Amino acid sequence: MLRRMKAYLAEHSSDQIDEGPQVIRIRAKEIQDTVYDIEDALGKFVAEIPHHFHSNRFSRMTHDVKHFPSVLKASIKLSNKLKKIERGSTFYSLLDPPIPNTRPEETYNNLVYHQVVEEEDTVGFEEPKEILIQQLVKGDNPSPLKISIVGPGGSGKTTLVNIVYGSRRVQGFFDCHAFDDVPRTSDCRNLLLRMLSKFEDRMQEPVGHRHHYEEIDPRDKLRKLLDQKRYVVVLDNVWSDHDLGCIVTALPKGLPGSKIIITTRASNLASLHANSAEYIHDLSRVLSWKDVTKLFCKKAFQGNKGESPEELQVCAEKILKRCEYLPLAVSAVATLLSKKPQTPFEWEKFHNSLVYNLPIIEQVWVPSYRDLPIDVQSCFLYFSMFPEDYSIKCERLIRLWVAEGFVTPRRGKTMEEVADGCLNELIGRNLVDVNSTEIDGKVRTCRVTSLVREFVISKAENFINVVESNSTSTSHSGQKIRRLSAHYAPINNSSRGCRDLNRTSTLLVFGSSQPTVLSSQHDELGNVLKPLKYLRVLDFKGVPLKDFPKSILGLSLLKYVSMRKTKIKSVPSSIKKLSQLETLDLKRTQVIELPKEIYELHNMRHLLVKLTGLRKLRLTDVKEEHGTELCCAIEKMKRLSTLEVRSTKEEEYLDLDHMRSPPRSLQRICLKGCLERTPQWIS
Repeated sequence: MLRRMKAYLAEHSSDQIDEGPQVIRIRAKEIQDTVYDIEDALGKFVAEIPHHFHSNRFSRMTHDVKHFPSVLKASIKLSNKLKKIERGSTFYSLLDPPIPNTRPEETYNNLVYHQVVEEEDTVGFEEPKEILIQQLVKGDNPSPLKISIVGPGGSGKTTLVNIVYGSRRVQGFFDCHAFDDVPRTSDCRNLLLRMLSKFEDRMQEPVGHRHHYEEIDPRDKLRKLLDQKRYVVVLDNVWSDHDLGCIVTALPKGLPGSKIIITTRASNLASLHANSAEYIHDLSRVLSWKDVTKLFCKKAFQGNKGESPEELQVCAEKILKRCEYLPLAVSAVATLLSKKPQTPFEWEKFHNSLVYNLPIIEQVWVPSYRDLPIDVQSCFLYFSMFPEDYSIKCERLIRLWVAEGFVTPRRGKTMEEVADGCLNELIGRNLVDVNSTEIDGKVRTCRVTSLVREFVISKAENFINVVESNSTSTSHSGQKIRRLSAHYAPINNSSRGCRDLNRTSTLLVFGSSQPTVLSSQHDELGNVLKPLKYLRVLDFKGVPLKDFPKSILGLSLLKYVSMRKTKIKSVPSSIKKLSQLETLDLKRTQVIELPKEIYELHNMRHLLVKLTGLRKLRLTDVKEEHGTELCCAIEKMKRLSTLEVRSTKEEEYLDLDHMRSPPRSLQRICLKGCLERTPQWIS
């Protein structure tokens, strides 16, 4: 039942549901709520079963016999709960009316989008335009030269390639021309037939000479048509390497100087297609601030010769910053503002509801969102949990995704590695920006632009609720809050958007400015946390807590707890009650010692704490790439006396030769794994 429900929701993306009739949206929400009910019931069942790790078969058998009554009781309770859910669910009847896959308004939206692009002025494109033309009119390449134009939606890819493709120099250089907006859902034959028709349209072949397309081999026809000609092909909005490969491999060699250009939002596709790096044109930030301002003023103040009135300059700058240098956004905003009263009040009001004033901007990201795999969609929506312009540490984000259950392990990969792949995919599709990198080039922090964040929030209804300091909330009356994020706002039962937290599984709090509300000694925090019996993720990073909140210890389903940058000094021994805990983040706290009961948390994957006084350390599932950081951490444990390190598998190497000054108190060492040589610090 659960599998069928999830498959149904995965098959019909959230924007399909949003755009369907009201009855479809209600039914989809009921299915999603039922999925949550089942997941909560399963979670409670797992939490109620006693979990222990045993070193031998006899102790495991003794444990099973001892706890059989409690396991049986929990199993019966789960069975009854699931039957009750099934009786109350109308899932099977909900499947009857299918969600329509066609969107009548999609054609209109695409027309509006391309209309704005085609009307766009070429401010800031002069240099890339000239470079691209020079590359196109070179005639010395024996095989078709492949050129890529890459950038996020609205960055001007189609604008640039249209300008270049239509220039006299380019048109006169080639014998045959074809420009195709590549459809996202089409088989290989249809793609090639589209390409063939584009060439024949440009060559103005008489109708009588045209073939019945269902009777011909499009590959053979393309070869005959282009074999002894110099041709140029533009493939606009390419989404998959399958579609790209299908077309490119079918095109013949042609005469020297032939060219194939693609535009895409995916960096990996751009690299895959282009002959070399010099033929990749990245439009992520092609416009300077000067270009953006010039373009904006040219369209917004047409009646004032393109000059901004002094009283509007501050507001105009705020609006432009939210456009994130995207030509489409700047142009659309300026066009709309040119029709509004040019007063600070009207412009400020426009700024505060920018995304609602620009439905065309939302359409820029809808295709990218629809193209994401369902698990990556969930990861993408999660960015709405973070405040605007917030720089997110990738390690934190990945651990949150794992705790949320968005990713599952694949063969040969851990869940963290799979989650890292999801993040890289979002970055590669230009949906997420890299903020900073490590020395080795790995992404350290990331963020989403303001407009992308607004788009994500619009798609995250029934998925995430946000409460902000200005008392705004994304929750609706009567809506069950599954994931709650508080942005610089107090959390209490009277807060707007915080009144129905009984089914909440995630709570993230960002920098509350009211310490009394979130003080662990204050009754209010206990009142908020106590009913959260289904909570799995709790992040209090930067919250002014002085003591570890005891109310947390009754939340048996918790998988992720972060107290980073709080002022707590100790962790209670009753932490062992959180048997499902996988991540405990205590970095930048005043905790210097952990209770011995921490060893009873057998599901722990990430224990982040500054333990300079640690005496015994046992690590399992260590990989070769962990070596440098592990050695650096061990060097800081001045009181360490016992060290045990086990690799993920017998053939995995342990790279532990990076310590210059190991702890002097270290007396016992156990290493299990492959060693190229004995680490020098041991001898």
